Amino acid sequence: MHVPESWHAALTLGVVAAIFLALVRNAAAPDFLFLGAAVVLVLTGVITAEQAFAGFANPGVLTVAFLFVVAAGLRETGLLDALGRTVLGSTKTERGLVARLAALVLPMSAFLNNTPVVAMFVPVLISWSRKNRVAPSKVLMPLSFLTILGGTCTLIGTSTNLVVNGMIVSAGMPGLGLFDIAAVGVPYAVIGTAYLLTVGQKLLPDRKEMLEQLGETSRDFLVEMLVLPHCRLIGQTVEQAGLRHLPGLFLIEIDRGGEEIGPVDPFEVLQAGDRLTFTGIVSSIVELERIGGLAPAGDPSYEVAPRAQRR
Repeated sequence: MHVPESWHAALTLGVVAAIFLALVRNAAAPDFLFLGAAVVLVLTGVITAEQAFAGFANPGVLTVAFLFVVAAGLRETGLLDALGRTVLGSTKTERGLVARLAALVLPMSAFLNNTPVVAMFVPVLISWSRKNRVAPSKVLMPLSFLTILGGTCTLIGTSTNLVVNGMIVSAGMPGLGLFDIAAVGVPYAVIGTAYLLTVGQKLLPDRKEMLEQLGETSRDFLVEMLVLPHCRLIGQTVEQAGLRHLPGLFLIEIDRGGEEIGPVDPFEVLQAGDRLTFTGIVSSIVELERIGGLAPAGDPSYEVAPRAQRR
């Protein structure tokens, strides 16, 4: 149903306003809302189908999608966890963490899109904050700001730069060079980092996680996790796999083909099919599901008990 061309501007503003209102009220998923808006504009003749879906062929958008795959690979192989423990693990203060994070994240976000960089480091920082009893907001907000600062140093640092460059090239003009914006971006990143390490530290909110608040008022739970055949922890000892010193969590038993191993030695080598029984608070148990290749062994809707207690 096409509408008169004189109505196109008003209709477009109306669609934008409707999307904004729906996003504020969390009426639906953002991808559904934006795709629905594109369909409405196509059906009313404001834009053509080619214009609506041209963005999917934009090199910038494709680069962002590819970088999400890279981020997922780094997370699933355990490289990200090892990097986080090596670089961030020894520091105990918020300012020290932000300083180390700046040295690592700024150059990374200059050459990787800032969105997947944030996605990579969020689980590492949440784990660090739980271990050191620091509010996640104290470290997650600096992470976001640092990736933005680093992303402004190069062409490929942010999705905005990539998309705009794609539009420039599509318009027949010369594209931007990799470091064309560095003359402004690098000083901007240095000043912003200095602010985060000084004034910014005093302005960060001290907010607890919802799961952490629940954990403070609830008793410990038991859960069994199954080591799947593709789990990256297979062949590693309990100590090497990082299962020995999990914050708020303790491995109390391994069931290996009916053989019960407990107490668990830190040098016990994990094998495919092992059923690991942990005890801990809710927020820590949730962290187990983020380890690639570990899955709940039973129905997660009820508590389980070690076999030693079930007899």
